[in-house]
Amino acid sequence: MESRRTGKEAKAAIRDAAMIVSEARSRGRPPDYHEVLCDLAYSFSLLGATNTQLAEGLCISPATLDLWYVQHPNFLSSVTRGKRVANAKVAQGLYNRGAGFEREAVKVFCHEGTPVYAPYTEYYPPDPGAAMNFLKNREPELWRDRRELTGRDGAPLIPPAGEVIEDLVTILDRVASRLGSEPGRANGHDRTNGAAGHPRTVPD
Repeated sequence: MESRRTGKEAKAAIRDAAMIVSEARSRGRPPDYHEVLCDLAYSFSLLGATNTQLAEGLCISPATLDLWYVQHPNFLSSVTRGKRVANAKVAQGLYNRGAGFEREAVKVFCHEGTPVYAPYTEYYPPDPGAAMNFLKNREPELWRDRRELTGRDGAPLIPPAGEVIEDLVTILDRVASRLGSEPGRANGHDRTNGAAGHPRTVPD
């Protein structure tokens, strides 16, 4: 269970952790695990660091990072919390861009050499691109891009097996009918090759 600390204590822990990492870099070897590294890992995670970047920031290998996740629950919890906070901030910013938002601002005018401050509310309209990105991630089944391939007039691209068989039978019947009506194929004789009753090969 992590103990709650004040802002001063957290900053001091980060300074201590930074010194540990700095000394490890100067020695050319990875640092040993210390609890104060949890605060540094949390800060890196707040900045959106990936596992690879986090390992580089702590001067350890990715394999050591994975080992610390398993062996030190507080360390894993710190990284997880940092990533969740970072993701939440990004999601909130994306939501604000997509839905539109207002922000308090101040305009400064100069009147007879004296600055005049005029507070006002600045409105940012919704951004369609941000709104679509937000919806695609929140409800991908409803908002993701869909590309459906269909046949003629919206029919399935691959027809049911029964229809395929019926079409094949129809084609074979037409071929057989055409071959039977060709000149030279009377009474089972083929005048082309002179062989009686010998069927003509249908090209593929």
